[in-house]
Amino acid sequence: MGIENLLTRRNSGKTLGFGIPALARLMGKEAKGISVLIVAPTRELAIQTHETLSELGKEVGIGSVAVFGGVGKEDQIKKLKKTKTRIVVGTPGRILDLMEEGACNLSG
Repeated sequence: MGIENLLTRRNSGKTLGFGIPALARLMGKEAKGISVLIVAPTRELAIQTHETLSELGKEVGIGSVAVFGGVGKEDQIKKLKKTKTRIVVGTPGRILDLMEEGACNLSG
């Protein structure tokens, strides 16, 4: 999609405002698991934020995953285990659930 198209997408301005600096900090550094955690108040906002960051990260090889309740955890856990996943966007309850289960390590 490219950053030019993201700039014209509705509701992506704030995400780009913190997303671009976050990605810039990650670029060129060795992947060591999750490096950025973004807590969203709703599932919809988590998905929207993830989609924007995922498009940006794709350009530089940095993955993002959205975690939220109301759906099964299995697919989210599989995505968390991918080596290029360095950004997690999620709702508080699901983040805590996955941390307690040991599926989401935020020690980095």
